Amino acid sequence: MLKKITYIIIPATFVLLWSSGYLFANVGLKYCSPFLLLTIRLLIASIFIGLFLTINKISTKISVKDFFQILGTGFFLQTMYLGFIFLSFGQKTSPGFIAIILGMQPLLTLFISSEKTNFPQKIGIILSTIGLIFTVASNLIIGSTNYLGIFYALISLIGITFGSIFQNKYSSNVSLYVKLFIHYLGSFLVIGFLTLFIEPIYFIYNLMLVFSIFWISIVVSVFAVILYYNLLNSGKLVKTTSLLYCVPILTSIFDYIFFKGIFSIASIAGMFLIILGLMLITKKYSNQENIKLKKIA
Repeated sequence: MLKKITYIIIPATFVLLWSSGYLFANVGLKYCSPFLLLTIRLLIASIFIGLFLTINKISTKISVKDFFQILGTGFFLQTMYLGFIFLSFGQKTSPGFIAIILGMQPLLTLFISSEKTNFPQKIGIILSTIGLIFTVASNLIIGSTNYLGIFYALISLIGITFGSIFQNKYSSNVSLYVKLFIHYLGSFLVIGFLTLFIEPIYFIYNLMLVFSIFWISIVVSVFAVILYYNLLNSGKLVKTTSLLYCVPILTSIFDYIFFKGIFSIASIAGMFLIILGLMLITKKYSNQENIKLKKIA
């Protein structure tokens, strides 16, 4: 009974925290420039994980091969994924719309994996693609986003997809917290450097900004990410990434309630088709422990 409850609570908690990250990041960006906010987020997360490693005396000795594999994974999962999300936010793209784009991760993961598709999955791919076209076109027509915002969101999607595959595939013998520390510190150095050149910097101190920084740095970047990495390390890659199709619904609801997000009938229909398609795509893996991945050079 306890196992069944845990099986439900952990994924549900992850989805809730992951969805909240889009909203609090959007709030923080009202008072702080995108890359500066991301730099602060990565710095705080690095310090928090570093203190955890020190207090618990967790060994950080790893091979050179593991170090570079982890660093490369961190580039996709943190630098590329988060960097382009924040750039998309900077283009005034709504949290709900970004979540819809990133909710396509299970579809992209399936394309990259070596699994053959059956008929229901092919239907799911078609439905999800049509749904994405509906949603993107609708948002462009009503003016809630622009082409650059969509482009940044798509690059972010590529980042988290490949990062999740590499996280599942490489350096499984290394402590999760060591991986996180390398991911965050490496990304902090890259994003921090780019912040000096990529955008005008602004920072308006207030309690709302402080709380937003706390939420995205500790609650999301530490607790939600640890949940996500643990789910990935269970070996159930497609099953884990399929949780992300729940995120657009919750984020869109939050976006509508707190930011007065705009939804057209086409956008709602598109979201429904995406979710229906992804359910068909991932149904095959409901009782499957692992999937075989293509070797990525």
